[in-house]
Amino acid sequence: MTRGRKIFIVVLVVAVLLTAAGFGLRWGAKRVAEQRVAEFFQRISNVVTASYGEVEVDLLGFTARIHDLRLAFVSGPRFDVDQFVLRRLEDRNGFPHALDVSFQGIQVPVDEDNFGDMTNDFREMGYNDVALDLDCAWAFDDNARAFHLTRLALSGRDMGEMGLTLDLAGVDFDKAVVRQDPAALMGLALSGARLWYRDEQLLDRITAQEAKQRGMEVDALQRQLEDELDQYLSQAMLEGDEFAVKALSGFKTFLQSRDEIAITAKPNPPAPLLGLQAMSPMAAMEMLGIEVVAK
Repeated sequence: MTRGRKIFIVVLVVAVLLTAAGFGLRWGAKRVAEQRVAEFFQRISNVVTASYGEVEVDLLGFTARIHDLRLAFVSGPRFDVDQFVLRRLEDRNGFPHALDVSFQGIQVPVDEDNFGDMTNDFREMGYNDVALDLDCAWAFDDNARAFHLTRLALSGRDMGEMGLTLDLAGVDFDKAVVRQDPAALMGLALSGARLWYRDEQLLDRITAQEAKQRGMEVDALQRQLEDELDQYLSQAMLEGDEFAVKALSGFKTFLQSRDEIAITAKPNPPAPLLGLQAMSPMAAMEMLGIEVVAK
């Protein structure tokens, strides 16, 4: 056998082995992804049931995806979802220790079943159907005795996004989650939090609808709202209400920019949750380091 033929056979064998390994890896990853997806929906089956077809898997990050998901809540509503993404699901003693999941394109018809008395208001603003995205990720850090909610966001296309991040200290996962011991609450402390809303047309549509109902021009209503905020702001300054001053100033900036407004808490050191309950609202906000930021 010539040297060239030997090299060709070796290359061919390696190619076959790599192809077989690739198929095996994909098959194994797909089975794991299907199992993780089934486990996730099993955990929330007391609230919602899910029906779906093929589970796809991204080998690079072992991310599971579904493109034909239907959710049926126990209370009655049913929603189609464009895409479901499960990036991470880690269990500890039967409880989720870490989770990273997204529901993208939740189709919500604007009708009385879903919007009740606000149905006509949403339709008049041009929302006949609403597509929502829900994104959630959290993890427990046992070494640091901490819980990190890194992302909880609900967004609507042509509406905006509302979200929350949260960091807790003094967290004992086994005691608080697995055994659900009330005594575990004694050591919980807030390390940080951020609640935000980012606008995308919703505020414009609400303002236009309100102006129409009042028989006013949009610009005139905008000026009226800003004047009213200035009056409240002046009163808060006279009363020395620092939080009201921050909140009203931030909301005025947001009303003008139509961009984003956020409330943040950055206590240093972390604020014990039980201790906050015994404080006055002003003292609690001072301890939490509350800030209102708009842009």
